[in-house]
Amino acid sequence: MITPEQKNILSECLEKAKEGAAFQKLELLLPLKAGGNGWFDLKVVTQTNKHGEPIFGIGMLTDITDEKEKINQLEKELTKDLFTGVLNKTSIERYGKKKIKQLNENEILAVLILDIDNFKSINDTFGHPVGDHVLKETAALIQRYAPHGAKVGRIGGDEFAV
Repeated sequence: MITPEQKNILSECLEKAKEGAAFQKLELLLPLKAGGNGWFDLKVVTQTNKHGEPIFGIGMLTDITDEKEKINQLEKELTKDLFTGVLNKTSIERYGKKKIKQLNENEILAVLILDIDNFKSINDTFGHPVGDHVLKETAALIQRYAPHGAKVGRIGGDEFAV
């Protein structure tokens, strides 16, 4: 049930144990008997003799799927602007820098910066709850009409980048 890549990882671990590696720790995504995949922590301890030759090994496989899912959820939350749901400033900048590095010689990267004109007057005239609603709706509209695959982020109070 395991993939060739997973088989290679486990074979490498076994080879290192045979070479006398004292301790190994790996995280693996492995198939579950019930279907789907789960994350597992594999720890292998190898005891060697006075010549450094392995004589005994112990391996422990621990299901860490729940922990990985919690970490993934927290990482997602760290990338989002919690107010509007689009990427936060750090995440959209990081994404842009990554894309620039990935560009081929004849490719370009376009960035659209949107600023809500006179946004302060919305807050001053109608109150912050209305201003909050305008920001959230603006973010939703930008996401809805952005090109397929484009990333949307909030880069300032009333400024967005696509």
